[in-house]
Amino acid sequence: MALRTQNERFARARILAMRIRENRENLIGALITAESHESAQFEIEMSIRALENIYQEPAMSTPGNGNLNISVFLPQNLPLYSIVLMAAIPHLLAKSTFMKPSHLSRDLYQRVHEILFFDDEDLTLCTSTRRVFTEAFASVSDVVIFAGEHYNALKLAELCPNALFIHLGHGPNPMVLLPDGDIDKAAYAASKARCFNSGQDCSAPDIIFIPSNMKRSFIETLSSYLEKVLVGDYSDPRVTVGPIRDEQVVRYCNEFIRDHQELVVYGGHVDVVKQLVFPTIMYSEHRDPYVKCNDLFAPLFFVVGYENPRDLDDLLRKDIFTEYAMFLSVFTTSAPPAGLIDNKLETVIINGSPLANEDPNRPFGGYGSRASAVRRSSRYESRPILISTEIARHFGAYPSHEESYCSVTSSLGPECPVSKAHS
Repeated sequence: MALRTQNERFARARILAMRIRENRENLIGALITAESHESAQFEIEMSIRALENIYQEPAMSTPGNGNLNISVFLPQNLPLYSIVLMAAIPHLLAKSTFMKPSHLSRDLYQRVHEILFFDDEDLTLCTSTRRVFTEAFASVSDVVIFAGEHYNALKLAELCPNALFIHLGHGPNPMVLLPDGDIDKAAYAASKARCFNSGQDCSAPDIIFIPSNMKRSFIETLSSYLEKVLVGDYSDPRVTVGPIRDEQVVRYCNEFIRDHQELVVYGGHVDVVKQLVFPTIMYSEHRDPYVKCNDLFAPLFFVVGYENPRDLDDLLRKDIFTEYAMFLSVFTTSAPPAGLIDNKLETVIINGSPLANEDPNRPFGGYGSRASAVRRSSRYESRPILISTEIARHFGAYPSHEESYCSVTSSLGPECPVSKAHS
């Protein structure tokens, strides 16, 4: 049933939030078959927060036509949080929503759907192949939401020519420690962000830049945090890093560490049989041949030393950072150099990580053309995305403008909105 008024939407969201609370233990029991207790608790709390705060999303207060059909291609990781953000909340603006889960997490999505959406006939979980789902639902939907790789998004978009197509990808999310930055704060933030969900998070930092003369102190501090990280079976509430479901990720990490063994300064162990990737630190200087370190959805820490902060500008202009730009975390005890954060395609976070600054009711990501994009009338636009806003804007229920906003979030002071307009 289409929900046309804000009161109807808010009420439905509150009911779902209450249902999540009431079924907390059942949800945790399902989720810890593929992730840690910590990740499961995060999913639950953030899902509740997203639902209880949907009034912060302007689109939820617009009339809307309520007759939209939405198709959603769900990711492998964080199934509860993903289904809430990508399907349940957008569904408040639609007549019907169809979901295609990742084949690696199909069982988890089915369990979450059974627990929370057993009485919603218009929010449907489909277990067919991607090809069948695309032909039957996505190709004729008004909105298609896809979480995954850029090249897969382009192929899928061609098959859904008339839809508003929303792509949610990932990026390298570099973390930068400046010479005056707090080593302990940076190392702690890196350890939490990279070990969260066993490294399977699109906003985790794939690369960490540090001053070369801080190598010893930073590596020792980061190692001290990683030594406290328990690796094992998710049934143990103390475990942070556990089995990774995607065998290809485990094999790739094993090969990557083996091929670059000379860079390993901590850890380096992969149990292919148990599909465990142990926390590992790899270090190189920025003058060394560049190593492709993205796409490592595991607790691998790739640390790169630089001599002068001015070197960072050239480093961060590499295609891998600009095309996949999402977040840039900068650690400093003073105002960061303007040249480092100005005119960047990333959403900049000062003295923190995207994980610690997660806000499900605000636009997510950066301006990288391969990281996240919206196709409207055959035109692709890259910017931080809030799904409800994109739907309302496209279908005329929300002011249409080309200027988007991201934020510089800092522990040095209050949040400062920074207007960005990138073509």
